[in-house]
Amino acid sequence: MKHIAQSLALGLAVLAAGTASPRAADWAVSSGGARDFGSIKDYRNAAVPVPAPTPSPSYAKDWYVRGDIGYNLATSTDITATGGITARPGDDLNGFVFGSIGFGRYITPSLRAEFAVDFRPKKTVTSGIQTYSKTQTINTTVVTGAPTVETVTYNVTQQDDSQTVDHTAFLNLYYDFHTPGSRFTPYIGAGLGLDSKRYKRVTNQSVTCSEVSFDPATSVSTSLGNVCPASPYGNPPPANSDDKWTQQLGFAGAIMVGAAYEVMPGVQWDAGYRMLWAGAALSLDAKSFDGITKVTVSDRLDHELRTGVRIDLN
Repeated sequence: MKHIAQSLALGLAVLAAGTASPRAADWAVSSGGARDFGSIKDYRNAAVPVPAPTPSPSYAKDWYVRGDIGYNLATSTDITATGGITARPGDDLNGFVFGSIGFGRYITPSLRAEFAVDFRPKKTVTSGIQTYSKTQTINTTVVTGAPTVETVTYNVTQQDDSQTVDHTAFLNLYYDFHTPGSRFTPYIGAGLGLDSKRYKRVTNQSVTCSEVSFDPATSVSTSLGNVCPASPYGNPPPANSDDKWTQQLGFAGAIMVGAAYEVMPGVQWDAGYRMLWAGAALSLDAKSFDGITKVTVSDRLDHELRTGVRIDLN
């Protein structure tokens, strides 16, 4: 009985020690006081640190490309022709369609720079058969005491076809007036560049003569035939043909005003007005029996409407 009581007492002591051990592990004495460090069973309830979210990158507009078509409303230029031929008036070289391509970069949200090239069609300056006459005093003789004047008339027939074509390249600067929440963006701009003008002229000329002797004493005119005599214009004046061209490079300037509409993100429909000054001027002689036929095309001022598409490259 005694042994049984001792065994029960020993078992209760072991049981009590096993029950108190986990609780003792949760406590420690530090600086004279009890401190709770928690137990392994509290792991599931511990806070797990969450990493800070990484901001999504935003890609601002940088470069863009564009393509446009334009219509020339009016042209102001001077075209002069000498030597008996005629040319179209300068303000008649309008009413044509042209194309343009370019690329640009957004410097700030409102300021952008752009390089663009315009391609224009050929424009006729002279065309078809032209006729004119020149009269030269050849000789003066004395018959019965009175002077007799001999003159020769040169009748010129000239096929004259000439065309001019020019292209411009500009470095433009635009300022966009943004309105929050609006798809429309008005703008103004200005550009400086170069104008390349080419002029080609093809001529074919023939000359016939009629020589007349006039006696002022009797007021009688006598035909001396159709053979061209010796003269400052040749003996006889030859038939001439010529095919030549010339090219000139000059400065150009432009001012623009218009508006863009955002069709979809990154795509702008652009429409506006441009006033363009092109400074290239040139002249071209054509071979002639008297050597003085010339056509001169001066600088010009154009008024244009343009429309096209700008596509952002992000």
